[in-house]
Amino acid sequence: MRTKFKKIIFVAPVLTLLFAAQTAAAAEFIKPNDSGNTIISGDGHRNVYAAGGNITVTGNIAGDLMAGGGNVVVQGNVEDDLMAGGGTLVINGTVGGDARLGGGNVTITGPVRGDVLVGGGNVTIAKTAEISGDLVVGSGNIVIEAPIAGSVRIGGGTVNLNSKVGREVWVMSDKLTFGPDSMVAGEITYKGKREAVVQAGAQISAIDFQKIDRKGAKTLYKGFGFAGKLIWSIGLVIAGLLLLRFFPKKMNRVVEKTFDKPWANLGTGLVAAIVIPVVAVLLLLTVIGFYAGLMILAWLAILYLYLNIIAIVFFGAAILKKLNKYNGLKWTVLVTGAVVLLILKIIPFIGFLVCAILWLISFGAVLRLAREHLQTEEQSIT
Repeated sequence: MRTKFKKIIFVAPVLTLLFAAQTAAAAEFIKPNDSGNTIISGDGHRNVYAAGGNITVTGNIAGDLMAGGGNVVVQGNVEDDLMAGGGTLVINGTVGGDARLGGGNVTITGPVRGDVLVGGGNVTIAKTAEISGDLVVGSGNIVIEAPIAGSVRIGGGTVNLNSKVGREVWVMSDKLTFGPDSMVAGEITYKGKREAVVQAGAQISAIDFQKIDRKGAKTLYKGFGFAGKLIWSIGLVIAGLLLLRFFPKKMNRVVEKTFDKPWANLGTGLVAAIVIPVVAVLLLLTVIGFYAGLMILAWLAILYLYLNIIAIVFFGAAILKKLNKYNGLKWTVLVTGAVVLLILKIIPFIGFLVCAILWLISFGAVLRLAREHLQTEEQSIT
């Protein structure tokens, strides 16, 4: 009975991926070359998943494009949805569906036929972008010059809106400026420390300005935020020490797997992190698959905590190996990874990006181990 239960635990993610394969049957997984870069050229690509240090897409993509790397440049057209994350994102091609983007610097110059969701340090949406749906942005500095057919919701530091908006605008920022070419037909709600600047030539409706004093709240939020991150990191270190103490061999296997083909792990983890929750929700909507969907979500919740520990161990080991001070999985590996990650989390977006990459690599490694475990069991049975 125990053996069967263990097999169910390993089989659950694999079966989920196999079930999801019906929707990704024509998916194309493109790995980086020897230099760590990924180049996607020519036509004929469909539903592409790509990872690499630098990703350049010059060919047209039929279906969706999902890309994650240090720098991502999309020159070709994407037929359906685009999802991309990286230090720098440049979207020059046409996106036929929705665009969901996250990066340190994000620039959109090509038209987007659906909605746009963007998060980053600096976001620029050029005149040539032309967004046919809604726009949601969270960023430190935001420049919007593209016409937007739908509504706009913005949270940021400095916001410059110099475009035509078909519906309402909602903004919370330190500074908001409406440029001379701005035209807003719908209602405008602005929450900030000072009134918006409306330059000559702007054609906008009345602004519902709500003044807020964010200095005290911001300081308090940062204090609680750092305290929460510190407590979380200490908890992960304690949990990691317990895993190293009681399951040293399994921890070694997982960490070795993270170092083995990390870019392949990243791609596998990225796809699984998106596909598995979607499949679980779809199963919840059916009568037959309700309990299966519930089991998968519960499995993901537990796995999330476990992968945070693996990510810290992997990061600490990578740092110590780089410094030629790695001497096996010890407490120093955990502490090194946790401390450096805690410092990186203070940096807006960069910390999130590093954590996400480490987590996805760890996820991919765990899935690869699960697949190998199943293959070994099947061979032993036959």
